[in-house]
Amino acid sequence: MSKPLRWNGYGMKIRYIHAGYGLEPELDHIAVPAESEKRLRGMADKLVGTEGLIAIYVPLTTPEIYGGAMPMRGKIVGAVKLLPMPTGRNVRDYYFEDWTDGKRRWPVGWPCEVVLYPRPEARFDLKPVVELVHGAGQFSAYAGRFQSGPIDVTPDLGARLLQRLAPYPRSR
Repeated sequence: MSKPLRWNGYGMKIRYIHAGYGLEPELDHIAVPAESEKRLRGMADKLVGTEGLIAIYVPLTTPEIYGGAMPMRGKIVGAVKLLPMPTGRNVRDYYFEDWTDGKRRWPVGWPCEVVLYPRPEARFDLKPVVELVHGAGQFSAYAGRFQSGPIDVTPDLGARLLQRLAPYPRSR
């Protein structure tokens, strides 16, 4: 288990947002489409060994077939920390299969640990935070970037996300 994170001006920071269909406290990796492997590796190069975090966002466009995700649509549901890649493992060992058809839509990934996990009623919509930071009407363009994998966030947006998430460390 990694060392505990501290929240102060020099401690943990939200550096990226990753789109997924939910978050459970026992999540042990994130995964992306094959075309996002380079972005995933670049993110890992910047984050592993630091207190940089990845906020997890459930897209507004999540298909209804993923029924458990419906109450989380449009919300930031927590944050994860990337862990060092274990010896003898690689990004192809950390995948997600689509439970609807068994296909490997997210064939590459990275080990992680959930560090911030708000109660369902404390999860919050991403759109107003993005529009506060980047301007009214900017959310659609911002959210469209998730098609290419995790996206980096500006320091202002990261700080606002962290402020909302920090009161909810994952119970261990």
